[in-house]
Amino acid sequence: MPAGSAGFVHESGRALFEIALPWLDGTKAATVDPRRVTVPLLFVAAENDKLTPPDVVRRVSRKFAHVSDYFEYKGQGHWVLGQPGWERVAEETVTWLDAKTS
Repeated sequence: MPAGSAGFVHESGRALFEIALPWLDGTKAATVDPRRVTVPLLFVAAENDKLTPPDVVRRVSRKFAHVSDYFEYKGQGHWVLGQPGWERVAEETVTWLDAKTS
């Protein structure tokens, strides 16, 4: 491991399985009861995201409608912070955070 990474561990295959394939996880480890969530949530979607399409993000956001906001970025792909225009995403996220914490 690189210097300074003593606290890092390899990703858990089990955690990946539980998150990526929840319908196959009999323990329902990644299940969240939306009614118990009380903190503000920001859901960020990208128009050209093929891994997590906007419709999927929108549906999850609606499950948490009582505490969530939804932003969708036109022309962006999955890794919005690694593409041109990332500054807008960052600025709007900071503005959202500031509004939720004031």
